[in-house]
Amino acid sequence: MRSRRIPHAFVLSTLLALSGCGYVHIGRLPRPVTTVIGDDKLMKDNSDLRLEKKILQQELALTRAQGDALRMAIENRAADGDTSTRLVERLNETSRELAALRASYVKLQDERNQAVASAAEARALKDRLGATEEKLAASLLTYTQLQEEITRLRSDVDRTRAENVALGEQVKTVTAQSEQAQAALAQLNTELLAQKDARFRAEQDAETLRTELKSVAPNASALAQQRTGAAAEARSLISEHAAETAALKQQLDTLRAKVEALAAERAELKQQLAGTESAPRGPSPELANVEAKLANALRSASLLRDENEQLKAVSVQLAAAKSDLEGKFTQLRGAAPAAAQVQTLRDQLRDAQNQASALSEENARLKSRLAGAPTSTPPTTARAPSGVSATLITTVPGSQRTAMARSSAPEPGRFHVVTGGDTLSKISTQYYGTPGRWGDILAANRDVLGESNNLVVGRTLRIP
Repeated sequence: MRSRRIPHAFVLSTLLALSGCGYVHIGRLPRPVTTVIGDDKLMKDNSDLRLEKKILQQELALTRAQGDALRMAIENRAADGDTSTRLVERLNETSRELAALRASYVKLQDERNQAVASAAEARALKDRLGATEEKLAASLLTYTQLQEEITRLRSDVDRTRAENVALGEQVKTVTAQSEQAQAALAQLNTELLAQKDARFRAEQDAETLRTELKSVAPNASALAQQRTGAAAEARSLISEHAAETAALKQQLDTLRAKVEALAAERAELKQQLAGTESAPRGPSPELANVEAKLANALRSASLLRDENEQLKAVSVQLAAAKSDLEGKFTQLRGAAPAAAQVQTLRDQLRDAQNQASALSEENARLKSRLAGAPTSTPPTTARAPSGVSATLITTVPGSQRTAMARSSAPEPGRFHVVTGGDTLSKISTQYYGTPGRWGDILAANRDVLGESNNLVVGRTLRIP
């Protein structure tokens, strides 16, 4: 826009330099010299004066038309790029015409001094010359007014640009806050998946313990009562855990809906900003509403983190319940009829204790991650940790031990023999350096693990 504009002060200064001061000085005319001139000479001079007067009137009308055209060109300054060039040409042409008018005026004064006319004709000539001078002064005044109007328009354009810059900064702030909310939501999704996996493992451990309790002493009433109490406690813990997980999932869905609504409002705000670029106006009050809704969404995310902490506390309680079950099994060691069953139960309790320790460590890591308040979006390629754990399968006295390996020859590649406390996540970390490849190991060993996905100690797994 600036390249198309030529400062009007520069144009007017050029016009004044070409045409002089631009004002016709009105004062007392010099007293004409009285000479005796013949009638023929006087009639000829009068006809010349009338002709010059007509020429001056035509030139004055042309000057007015050019002044009007100049005003229209300044008002329509947003037109094509050569408007400034045409404006300069018209100003130069007007300057030349003004110079010609001054020359004609000087010539008329010289001829009037030389001519002798009646007093009425001299007075009329003075009046006409005065009117011409006033019109020239009005033209110069019009130029000054046009220059002031251009200055005012420039100040309006600068103010509009400043308002547009302020609106752009506000949109950037709202966009950054929305991205932070989305990152927090993604982090909460990952943590929710981890809690679901922990709950699944706790349920599986509880189910394994129930099965072992059923197989220890089916004919002992005391053992059955204690087993029933432990199973009831495990079911109550699982039901409470499931209820809290369902509530957490419902709140997470609500937060997702809020974030989506916030994204829609941000898109609407961008459209409104695009509209303000063509027609500038004051800041929209909808920005304050969007910021308030974004603050509500962030508060909801904080509440969801708190509830996640409560869910982790429930997981710790579940681990404590496992420890209590371990104490009960220790008390039941004296009631077991056979030493082999006692040793088997001791091994199973040790495995359950290892699994409880792993669950506690995982909860501690989750707490440290929540305490760090992450603001970046977690990698989308990370997978939830595996809920499949190694379970020791034994048989009561009188039954035969189950087969541990398939009779067919293994395929060429890497293999892993399952030991006590192994999980698919640990195996993935051992061979791939990351726990996220447990799904590939699970898919490659579907025929070995079966539908229950239990890792049996001593079984051989293929590592893809």
